[in-house]
Amino acid sequence: MPNRHSPFCRAQIIFIIRMEYTMNNTKRTRICKTTIRKDYGWTETLIEKFLPEPMLKPNYHGHSSPPMKLYYEDEVQKIMNTEEFKAELEKVNKRRAAVQKGIDRKTAKALEEITPLLETITVKVIPEKKVVTWAIWAQGWGWYDVDEDFCRTKNPEVIARWAVSYIRKNLIDYDQRLKELRYETDETNRVVEKEIYERIAAAYPAYADECRRQIDDLRYSLM
Repeated sequence: MPNRHSPFCRAQIIFIIRMEYTMNNTKRTRICKTTIRKDYGWTETLIEKFLPEPMLKPNYHGHSSPPMKLYYEDEVQKIMNTEEFKAELEKVNKRRAAVQKGIDRKTAKALEEITPLLETITVKVIPEKKVVTWAIWAQGWGWYDVDEDFCRTKNPEVIARWAVSYIRKNLIDYDQRLKELRYETDETNRVVEKEIYERIAAAYPAYADECRRQIDDLRYSLM
C-alpha cells in the first residue's frame, strides 16, 4: 500500500477532490418563461402552479426593462414527467384544440370575405426621393440630415427598409372592412400583409427585394 505522503497517494486524493467538485458544480441550463411556453407548451397558469419562484437576472434589453425570470431546464423537464402535470397539460391541450377549431372556422369565413376586398388595396406613388426623405425623417432624423451624403453613409438595405415601412404606413389605402378583417387571425393578417407588400413592389420596383424579404419574414414569424 502506498504511503499517504507518496506522490501516488496525493494524486489519488487530488483526483477524488476534483471529481467531487465537478459533480457538485455541474453547470445547469437555465431557461426563460418564453422558452418554457413556446418550446414546452406551458401556460402562465401552469408556470404559476408547478414551478418555484424564478431566479431574476438583469434584462439584456436595458436597465429600464423588467428582469428576466429564469428556471432550471432539468427541473422543468422533471415536473413535466409527473402524473399531476400530465393531467393538467392534457386539459390545456383540449382547450387549445377547441379554440383552434373555432379559429379555423373564423379564418375560413374571414378569408372568403377578404378575397374580393384585396382588390381595393391601392398604393399612392410619389417621387422616390420624397419617399426616402420622408422615410428618414420618420425615423427621427431632422430634415437637415436628409441629403445624398447621408444616404450614401447608410446601408442601402436600411434605407430600403425605412422606405417600405413609410410607404406601408402612409401611402396605402384600402376598404375599411378589410382593415377590420386583417387581424382576425394570423392567417388572415398574413394574406393581407403579403398582398400589401406585393402591391408596394409593383408600385416601387426599387424596393421589390425589400418587399420580398418582408414577405419571407412575415411567413416565418407566423409558422
